Amino acid sequence: MLNRLGALLLLVPAALTFAANPAPRAQELFVPYWTSETGWETELRLKNNLASEPLTVTPLLRSASGQEVSLTRVIIPANGSVSVLVNQDLMERSPAVFGQPGSYGSVALRYTSVSAMNLDATAIVSLHGRPIAFPVRANPSRQVAEKTPRSGGSLEGVWRRGDAGLNDFLVISNSSDRNVSGSLLLFDADGAKWAEPIALGPQQTERLAMSGLLQKAALSGAYGGISIQLPPAIVNAIHFTYDESGKFSESLEMFNHDTNVSPRGSPGNDAAQITLRAPMLALRNPDPVLGLPSGTVLHPTILVRNTTSRRTSFSLVLDWRGPSGQGRVTFPVMNLAPFATEQLPIEAQQQSGIPGDAHWALVSLTGTAAPDDLIAIASSRDSTGRAGIEAKFVGDTSGHSAGGEWPADANHNTIAAITNIGTKPAEALLTLHYDSGKQKFELQRTIAPGDQMWVNLAQLIRQRIPDRNGSTLPVDVSAVTYDLRDLTQGGHGLIASALVVNSTYGFLASPEIAKCCSTESPGWSPNFFDLLIGASDPGAIYGTDSCNGELVDISGDFSNWWSGNTAVATVASRQVHGVAAGSTYAYASGYIYMWNGAGCSLEPAQFQAPVTVKPTVTISGSTYLAMLNSGATGGGNTTTLTAAGNPSGGTYSWSAVSGQGNITISSAGSQTATIQAAAVGTYTVQVTYSVNNQQGTATTVGRVQQPGSLAVISDDTTTYNCALAGYPYFTQERDIQYQVLDTSSPPAPVQAQQMSATETLNASINTCNSSWVPTVGAKTGTNGYFPAPDHIRDCSAKCLPADTSGNPTGSCQLVVSQTWEVNGYSVKSDTINFTCAGPPTGVP
Repeated sequence: MLNRLGALLLLVPAALTFAANPAPRAQELFVPYWTSETGWETELRLKNNLASEPLTVTPLLRSASGQEVSLTRVIIPANGSVSVLVNQDLMERSPAVFGQPGSYGSVALRYTSVSAMNLDATAIVSLHGRPIAFPVRANPSRQVAEKTPRSGGSLEGVWRRGDAGLNDFLVISNSSDRNVSGSLLLFDADGAKWAEPIALGPQQTERLAMSGLLQKAALSGAYGGISIQLPPAIVNAIHFTYDESGKFSESLEMFNHDTNVSPRGSPGNDAAQITLRAPMLALRNPDPVLGLPSGTVLHPTILVRNTTSRRTSFSLVLDWRGPSGQGRVTFPVMNLAPFATEQLPIEAQQQSGIPGDAHWALVSLTGTAAPDDLIAIASSRDSTGRAGIEAKFVGDTSGHSAGGEWPADANHNTIAAITNIGTKPAEALLTLHYDSGKQKFELQRTIAPGDQMWVNLAQLIRQRIPDRNGSTLPVDVSAVTYDLRDLTQGGHGLIASALVVNSTYGFLASPEIAKCCSTESPGWSPNFFDLLIGASDPGAIYGTDSCNGELVDISGDFSNWWSGNTAVATVASRQVHGVAAGSTYAYASGYIYMWNGAGCSLEPAQFQAPVTVKPTVTISGSTYLAMLNSGATGGGNTTTLTAAGNPSGGTYSWSAVSGQGNITISSAGSQTATIQAAAVGTYTVQVTYSVNNQQGTATTVGRVQQPGSLAVISDDTTTYNCALAGYPYFTQERDIQYQVLDTSSPPAPVQAQQMSATETLNASINTCNSSWVPTVGAKTGTNGYFPAPDHIRDCSAKCLPADTSGNPTGSCQLVVSQTWEVNGYSVKSDTINFTCAGPPTGVP
């Protein structure tokens, strides 16, 4: 649903609206006119805007009465274009229809894609062998996009009385499968009205001669207004004139005045001021690049019409450019009565205030109105009417626009103006696609506000001008397709207008205007946030580009970012930060360009994404455990783990999430839990911390090991003074540092705390009459080390006397069996031999 500026914003949960990959669905573009009547031919130019996928399109011709004829299905490569020659296809498929009086109607282009804007289509209706042709742009059919097309609105245009022999037609087409009825209104220049009813059956087309209507209406004057009071959501119209003998033709644009569309004003501007711009109005002195005969003088003309029952005013600014430079002319504010039409004195102004060598002008028309309350058409023709250049007014922009085909061959050339209508410099990227869309040529320029970048396609090709990557267009390129991006963050200030020069008959076709690419399925990415206190996650607003189908970051279009509760989380552009445990929403609001059926309109949008901030919790303590043998006592087979939650005041819950059979947990509901070994293996313990209805978790991995052997860390021999034991001599002792190893292969250190190490000593020979006290229940450290080295020595009276150096002169023999147990598991057995002088042997 689209809303007017100043109305309620679109408030949509992002989880429901944001789709990274929208599903393809049935699409339909509608072309309001084709004909294959005698002498006439129609060409459908179809361009695939998708960046990476082909598009399959089925054209369906509808006769004036609404009957359908299916043409050959075409497959268009990504960024490529194809032409469908309607006459040729129709002659093969339905020869009875081809070339007959009344063989005209509308065209439906059907395809399956994520967006109707993935296809760009134009029908070129031309009179064979004559300089007479009319481009007819396609627009999305609302009856496919909407189950119930919106009612209200009208189609608005202008008429001007031509010379005798001028053919002037108004074509009205119904794209829907239901009857529509309303009124056809004609106005003179002052707004005086004539009306008659009009009705169209399903898919019918009505072609009316304007000369007959004007005669019937008895309206005086040279120009006036047209209003077709039928819903523009499902009805389209074109207005064209031509003179076969004078080799003259002109398209008079019809505008969709959709009352459901919001104003195109700037964000927050409830007055809904609109500006219409014609980027390429040709002035009196033609640009030589057009190839017109020397001495040709053009007469620029602008008609402005008020389509409403309210009096309105507008201002006009003309920015001219030519060999002598560029400048600006500002016209006085002009007033328009209800439904009135005014012809602006452009030529008179040029004669007095614009240099004679000025070739082009950017025309800006500003008024306080809703879209299409004011409409304008412009053209420049010589006195014969054969040399004619139409200038299209544009009222909408977007950050990305895509167009159809630009030709450049022996008889054609394309010149284009890329205009920055914004208030800050724009980084413009114009991409030209060729070789069936497989190759591209990229022109990047910085364009100042109000300035233009001009492109001459033939010049790019012939002069081998490189693009930003150093690439050049091949000399055999005869046509390109294009798209335009504003690379400036949040930039939407560029419009592209191109003019196709046709030298075959010495006439100029209507300008090619790129269609804006709107945003579809916009929303937060990610569409929810799950944070910890103190942590930040990136977040942005993304949408699908309606033309190329790519996902794009549109965060630059959103100026307001906020949190529903800053005590829980803070929100800034592209970032959400967790403050405290709880739940809230992240919000972003701004203005995005949405497709309204005829162009893009600036719409307010607001999106939200749920934010959950979880408390943090950490675990401290050793996770290494040792098994305690059955029947053993005093050995450590437990460890204590302590959790710390933030913020304080919450509750704790401990559980084993893996290796549940290897451990048991005591005090599982407290801040500190006791983990006891049950079986050898690894385990994972998780603590869940709950506060403010939110939960944070932490896990830690541990290991249960069974003591199996001892590793010797160090083995030193030192001198020991037996006088300390009451015997005045010196002996050599062994100092051995052990570390407990487990039963794995290869053995690994057991780093559990408080394992109990117990020694058993039994003498098999003891002539030394020695006695000793074995180690019992010594506690290992966290790395599995014995608390101290094992000191192995013996001091005995049997070793006395000692010499003057303290060396024993006596002798005795001591043989002792030594065993070690850790947590009740045997880990080492040795037989130690002692002598008076030492050191002991047999260990480690």
